[in-house]
Amino acid sequence: MIPAFFADCFLWLSGKRPRYVKLQQIALKLNNNYQYFTTRSWLMDSKKTQALYASLSALDQNLFPFNPVNIVWSEYLPVYYKGVKTYLF
Repeated sequence: MIPAFFADCFLWLSGKRPRYVKLQQIALKLNNNYQYFTTRSWLMDSKKTQALYASLSALDQNLFPFNPVNIVWSEYLPVYYKGVKTYLF
């Protein structure tokens, strides 16, 4: 906060509107909100999804190919990130 305060003082002295303290406060709030999720390790389990897929007939498995083992992550993630950027930000 101290560097932001000094930067705002410099802006105020040069006749511009101070903004860095407010930006720093927003950044601190975001950090506090996301800290729980970013400081822990998460394990996603897909056993129920795999069991559901295994319970389908061969025809249904061909019609609805959602086996998580077959996801090509190197192709999926760029599309996912683009969607997140487009629709959430």
